[in-house]
Amino acid sequence: MAIIRKFEFTDVKQVAHIESEVFKSDVFSADMFSKLLNNNNNYSLVTEDKNKNIIAYINASVVLDEAEILTFATKLESRRKGVGLSLLLKFLKKLKQKGFKKVSLEVRASNTAAKKLYEKAGGKLLGTRKNYYNTSKKSKKEDAAIYCFKLKK
Repeated sequence: MAIIRKFEFTDVKQVAHIESEVFKSDVFSADMFSKLLNNNNNYSLVTEDKNKNIIAYINASVVLDEAEILTFATKLESRRKGVGLSLLLKFLKKLKQKGFKKVSLEVRASNTAAKKLYEKAGGKLLGTRKNYYNTSKKSKKEDAAIYCFKLKK
């Protein structure tokens, strides 16, 4: 059974490994994750499997009553098992309990699986940011789809 809990400093190495495995460019390093955990304007959770291995994580920057998801990923072999959706829904519920009203994020426009996940969790597509993400081709950039979750009382 998977357990969702607070992201701790001891998780940084595993989370950074998943980040580099999932995202080929624009990755957060272990040092960046450590800095985020030291920041009071940050909220993060992880999902661990029965062997206490991290299989998913989510991290947001929080300001006033809004949060922006900075990075969210599920280990490749743990996908399509409900792990990501469970983590996202628990994350949104916790933010709502803390008084947050809105959560936003950007995702690669080509990432159909992630966009379906966000919509399943209640996210609404707000628009597009042109040329937001770097690609493997230096001269080419990819658009970002902007999603928002309204956390109603």
